[in-house]
Amino acid sequence: MFKFSVSEESRISLKIYTAAGRLIAIPVRGEYSSGFYQIPFKPKAKGIYFYKLESEYENKKGKFVIF
Repeated sequence: MFKFSVSEESRISLKIYTAAGRLIAIPVRGEYSSGFYQIPFKPKAKGIYFYKLESEYENKKGKFVIF
C-alpha cells in the first residue's frame, strides 16, 4: 500500500522506479483534491524502489523497501 497526501487540489503523478532507475509503474495520474490517499501497489519483486510524487504545488521523492 502506498500512502500520500495532497495539500491542495492538483493534478498528481506518482511514478515508481527500480533501484537501477527504470520506471516500472505510474499508479497515480490525474486530478486529486486535498486529503490523504492509499493506493494499492505491490511490485513483482522484493527490493529497493524509489518514487516521485509530482503536483502543480509540490514535488516529493523518496525510497521504500519491499521485503
